[in-house]
Amino acid sequence: MATYAAFVLNRYGQVPQQVLVLLRDSAASRRVPEYFAQGGLRADYQLVRLWEQDPAPILTGGLVGLMPLVPLMGSQEVEGLLSASVEAVEAGLESSQERNEVLAVTGLLASLRDGQAVAEFFRRRSLMNLLQQTPLFQELTRDIVLETERRSKVQTLLHQLGHRFGSVPEAVATALQAITDPQILDRLSLALLDAPDLDTFRRQLPPD
Repeated sequence: MATYAAFVLNRYGQVPQQVLVLLRDSAASRRVPEYFAQGGLRADYQLVRLWEQDPAPILTGGLVGLMPLVPLMGSQEVEGLLSASVEAVEAGLESSQERNEVLAVTGLLASLRDGQAVAEFFRRRSLMNLLQQTPLFQELTRDIVLETERRSKVQTLLHQLGHRFGSVPEAVATALQAITDPQILDRLSLALLDAPDLDTFRRQLPPD
């Protein structure tokens, strides 16, 4: 912000009115100050935390270009905000190309808040192909798929343990839930086939 302010001042002789928009709530974003200061240099800017903003003025004002920001605003569930913004975009843009571009950006930004909910919403609306073209959404959904597969492997292990050895101790279940490496889960699935008892299997678990 300070670099840009100095550039504009040198080029045009005026200090710009700058705005810093924070997209997602986090401990780090809540600590961002409303100015940058180092030594004798200071740059002030307006700080906008989207999650603290009311989306109603944008939705009622028909500001189609700002609709991609709506799902990141307020405390309402992302699906409700996404639905309202998508309907506004579809009603406000006649060009199919412009409409698709704005919808893709809307879904991409919304996925920063809840990628799985956004994917399900766009799938129901038959708009999933718009999101699949964006690299960030591909990365987010890949993470969701990997986490889903991990949980499935853990649940399968727990079911098999219960089937073979009866009730699964809470410590074993907790240890399995904490494993994030799918290769370890695959190794444990094979170890379970050869384990004569629960204690033998327990010794195969990674250390805390």
